[in-house]
Amino acid sequence: MDIALDLGTSRFRVGVLGSDNMCSEPSTVAYDQSGRQLVGDQAEQLIGRAPQGMTAIHPILSGVVKDFEAAVALIRYAFSQALQGRMPRRPNVTVSIPTGITAVEKRAVEEAVREAGGKQVQLFESVIAAAIGAGLPFDSPHGALILNLGAGVTEAAVISLGGIVDCRKISMGGRNLDEAIVESVRKEHAFLIGLKTAEALKCSCGEDSSAVLTVRGRNLATGLPDTLEVSRALIESQVASYCESVVGLLVSALESSPPELVGDFMDSGIVITGGGSRLHGLLSRLRQKTDMPIVVADDADTCVIRGLLSAVPQRESRIAALRLRGRARSSDRPRSAGATGGSATGGSATGGSATLQRFASRIRRTLEE
Repeated sequence: MDIALDLGTSRFRVGVLGSDNMCSEPSTVAYDQSGRQLVGDQAEQLIGRAPQGMTAIHPILSGVVKDFEAAVALIRYAFSQALQGRMPRRPNVTVSIPTGITAVEKRAVEEAVREAGGKQVQLFESVIAAAIGAGLPFDSPHGALILNLGAGVTEAAVISLGGIVDCRKISMGGRNLDEAIVESVRKEHAFLIGLKTAEALKCSCGEDSSAVLTVRGRNLATGLPDTLEVSRALIESQVASYCESVVGLLVSALESSPPELVGDFMDSGIVITGGGSRLHGLLSRLRQKTDMPIVVADDADTCVIRGLLSAVPQRESRIAALRLRGRARSSDRPRSAGATGGSATGGSATGGSATLQRFASRIRRTLEE
């Protein structure tokens, strides 16, 4: 049994190979000192509302393990959701990871998956999975430029012939933008809001055309609950700052690309995946700065998990083909002199050592049987 797992900073997505069922829930774990745990949607409801003695955290940050025990609980819960509570045997797991993480960070992901019940763990780069899920010509020499906008990491990768030509990333995403909005409102208005409120402001900035947006929080001057009207310009300035970082990452990836591949980009465009593709104003800024076509993948949020589910059978078929090729080559090799001669003296004269004599006699006995 094979399971594909996309461990995101904001949400995890898990699916079973050969099944249409796919689970997606927040990557949140809440626990108290007595050992009680809540995972997923239930834990996400406690962010900013957790009672005394209970802690709600996000154990995955920028694609790497931040809290090992909480990550194990999250992955175990993901397995139970994918397998509907039944785990007849330890499954093989393919996990997406960002490019450029260290060997220690990779091992932490592997150990967390095994501790949660996984058997064989295969790490798969998220930009490759996103390219497969977006339907790009993965195995052709035609170049493709993909921009994966996650909640904790943003990656820009040049892909050709099934591999990464160049990849750039920044440890910044939608979650960092929410934190920047919280800090900006605190500095400008001495007013404290939560991350969920900041996310709502970010989303409403593209949906609501009004000049001010109303939020609820705590007035730091009085310490009491209050209502605040936040100017649209304040939110747009933080969004613009994040967009400039993404544009800079994309430009650096383009500058390092071979000229022949750049010509391919001009035809196919830049493919956008991830939840950040919905950010208001980002696509227009990318078009303006790069003067290239921008294509948002269908169902951009799930490109990575769909790519993982497609990559597992492709990898298995390639391994089987390599095994068959290796067997064919080994069968074409000529037999050793000791095996074909059938003579003890020939093997002894050729080898000249006791080890070779024993080896030749063993082969001779096998042939006689």
